[in-house]
Amino acid sequence: MKEKIFAIANDNLTSILEGLNLLDSLESNSLKCNICGETLTLENIGCLYPLNKKIFLCCDKISCIQKVVDLLKPTRRILSEGASNEI
Repeated sequence: MKEKIFAIANDNLTSILEGLNLLDSLESNSLKCNICGETLTLENIGCLYPLNKKIFLCCDKISCIQKVVDLLKPTRRILSEGASNEI
């Protein structure tokens, strides 16, 4: 099964943060990693991710990114026909 990977180019990150009304918080050092609480900068943002119809940010620590992946990984079950389905 192929998975889509979405990426944001560094050149576009500022405009995306501005569009999400997060740029001022980033520039005032009040934007934190949702996993570990580290202060975020343009240099250490690891990912932006949706959860419960909100956008969260995570720093670039591998442990934090792994927690986000685990959090977002869909739980799947195998149906009797052999196909997988999200539950």
